[in-house]
Amino acid sequence: IHKQRTYAMVLADHLSDGQVLILPNARTFGAFEALSLLKLGGVTADITIVEMQGMPYWYDKPQKAIELAVAGSVPCGCIPAKRTQTVVAALSALLPGLTACSNVLQSSFGDCSGVVDAPALLLAGPALKPGGKPVPMGGVPLAENNTFSNMIGEQQKVVIESLLKERSQVAARYGVRELPDLGTLLHRQTGQQSGAGKRFVPDHNAATTLLRDIAIGSLVPLVEAAQPANVDVPVTRSMVQLCATLLGNNVATSGRRLHSIGIDSCEFDSVFQSMSAMAKTGM
Repeated sequence: IHKQRTYAMVLADHLSDGQVLILPNARTFGAFEALSLLKLGGVTADITIVEMQGMPYWYDKPQKAIELAVAGSVPCGCIPAKRTQTVVAALSALLPGLTACSNVLQSSFGDCSGVVDAPALLLAGPALKPGGKPVPMGGVPLAENNTFSNMIGEQQKVVIESLLKERSQVAARYGVRELPDLGTLLHRQTGQQSGAGKRFVPDHNAATTLLRDIAIGSLVPLVEAAQPANVDVPVTRSMVQLCATLLGNNVATSGRRLHSIGIDSCEFDSVFQSMSAMAKTGM
């Protein structure tokens, strides 16, 4: 997230008409924030910003190699919205699994990294049962079953469902009513329980980085969007606070807020109109 912010400012002077700027793992309102920073940096080129909610591959680094696994579908929105189909079709020749969204509002609210990844990374231990097949007494878990999907049991799913409900309620106020159901979301975000389509379990350093990015780029902006929409999101707020406590700093203060994406008003109609205009034309 911090690198997206940095390079948006750096690139402002160096972009030319017709270029496409891709934000992988853009999280919620990533394209809006990039657009705001590019404008602040004085960009004049007619460019397209692609908000990519994820990456086409999951990866691991066993020893000195990099192991890849093809991920699920990756929602993509573009600014301006009218270029989405053309740009995503062109990118699909290079990157698998891209799914075109109608606009970046849809792709932003479709960012469910905070919905799934935060409970998976934060909620573990003997009080909560993990997912996957139970290991018999005296048995040893198979290394091949050490996957992201198997970190999520029925109790984590209860929290995930609550977070998804809150995100869906906020999204509906902004005209987005096409978020995936729980089963589809889990498959897209975590992959298979084992085998070729599995998502790898991150090590401690990678998990810490992921948690910080999720808090800043997915959970905080959802709380921000909920306020003018007059939707209460207590579970999402709790996740932000838990992340801040564990990371040792107040990630909420550095999260994506309305002013950081170029919106100064706190009135819902004005916020919604500004977002809709930026999503449609970039203005």
